[in-house]
Amino acid sequence: MSTAAGFRPSGRAHRPDRLRERAADVPPIGYAQLWRADPGAWAAAGAAWRGLTGPIRRRADGLGARIGGLRPGWSGAASATAQGRIGELRTELTDVLPALVEVDQVLAEFAARVAAARARLGAAVAHADAGGLLVDRAGAVRPDPARPRPAVVVGPAVAQVGTEIRGALALAGAADREAADRLAELTTAAVTGWVSVPPAGRPSPGAGPAEVSRWWAGLTPAERRWLVSREPDRVGRLDGVPVAARDQANRLLLARWRAELVQRRNGLLRPRPAGPLELARLARLAAVEAALRGLDGLGERLAAPGAPGRTCSGWTRPGTGGRWWRSATRTGRGRC
Repeated sequence: MSTAAGFRPSGRAHRPDRLRERAADVPPIGYAQLWRADPGAWAAAGAAWRGLTGPIRRRADGLGARIGGLRPGWSGAASATAQGRIGELRTELTDVLPALVEVDQVLAEFAARVAAARARLGAAVAHADAGGLLVDRAGAVRPDPARPRPAVVVGPAVAQVGTEIRGALALAGAADREAADRLAELTTAAVTGWVSVPPAGRPSPGAGPAEVSRWWAGLTPAERRWLVSREPDRVGRLDGVPVAARDQANRLLLARWRAELVQRRNGLLRPRPAGPLELARLARLAAVEAALRGLDGLGERLAAPGAPGRTCSGWTRPGTGGRWWRSATRTGRGRC
């Protein structure tokens, strides 16, 4: 996948070395190319990658259930070996989850920046039209012979519109290069390993954002993904960790907590005989369902197609009163 390929999502797999070459030498974005760009398609592609977290998590849960099914009737060295191997397979599946969320983040941010560049390009073309100028398919600006104007006016107007067009193309080009670099790193990680065990040290409970930021900067991308996957509670609440990483951790926690609430709800579905125990069951069931509704509502806001920059950088541990969540907010503007 390369964002430099005509601003169109590609389903083809590319070698990591080729992606590194393309990320390092991305061609300039042209005028016609930016006009053809479809930010919505990129946002949808990111959402599709993030959508894979559900099937992968269900597959991993199925492997966990398989381990549980082996324990009662099978023991000994062979049983331990089989359970260990199934556990390894489960871990290999869950290791990819942070990367899937990261792809969505990259493509959503790319889509938003391309949309902004297209808006600037449209404004430049409107400026040209209002000033009696023409813009050709290559983005070149010239006077409209059907609307003659004094040269003293036309010259500066042509220069101004040209500057505006180049600014829009530069914005799109920067977005393309940065997205290509980030996707190239992820593609390389698919070959070399999604995660790597980080050093044992962690920031102390009283560590400030600057200390946490230095600790995070000293980790490799694979070590950061390990922490997001294995310690999402810690990563999601640490001030100083980049918002994108906290967002990845908290989205994974959202799915985990939802599964816990569904399991709790399923355990409360069987009615009891009329009386205090049944009333207590109904009250607990109502509370769990309220929490699920709130969690699902938050998930819908995070996935809203009109809000590609919406992230979640903080959580409150769920209870069953339906009030533990906070509204999702845009990047850098609060907590969810």
